[in-house]
Amino acid sequence: MLEASEALVFLAKGGFGQEVNTLFRTFLETFFIFGNVAKDPAFIRKYLATDKHIRLKLMNIAEKRREDLFDLMKSYASPEVKAALKQEIADSEAEDLKTYDIAANIGCDALYDSMYRICSAAAHSAPRSLIPYIVEGPGGEVIEIRLGPSLGDIPNRLYDIGWFLLQVLSSYGDVLQTDLSGDNETFSERLSALVKIE
Repeated sequence: MLEASEALVFLAKGGFGQEVNTLFRTFLETFFIFGNVAKDPAFIRKYLATDKHIRLKLMNIAEKRREDLFDLMKSYASPEVKAALKQEIADSEAEDLKTYDIAANIGCDALYDSMYRICSAAAHSAPRSLIPYIVEGPGGEVIEIRLGPSLGDIPNRLYDIGWFLLQVLSSYGDVLQTDLSGDNETFSERLSALVKIE
């Protein structure tokens, strides 16, 4: 989360408004995961086990493809390797967790359905992510392309990242059984002094 936060600030300084939204979405995913760990440290094992499902999906995809690009995976993913992985999944009862489920487990389903989904437009290069860069004519045709930095949601996202990091700091103290209330209070005061642009 700290790495994503630092990168987000770097992108914000350059005026990369859509990339700030993309990275904020990634930050939210890690926030949901951390929230589950803070709620129940045993979640770490459950989360790491999801990699087994991801590996199996990659093997299944490679099996269906004819391109040379997939040859290395095909040579690795023998029937024996796949069978062993399927057995690992069954033995460990590994779940194929979805981001929504991870968010909902800590009461962040509304956050998923709002901020996360809104930022998904930038992450998936949806038409809405182009709005800051184009001017449309009355018939929907592009009449101007704006080059250069775009402020976009940068002020709000910088505020948001600060707010979420404060929540993490509070939970981090609980996880480590360390009193971080002094730091939290100091940073809360600094954040509240900022004006969030609506």
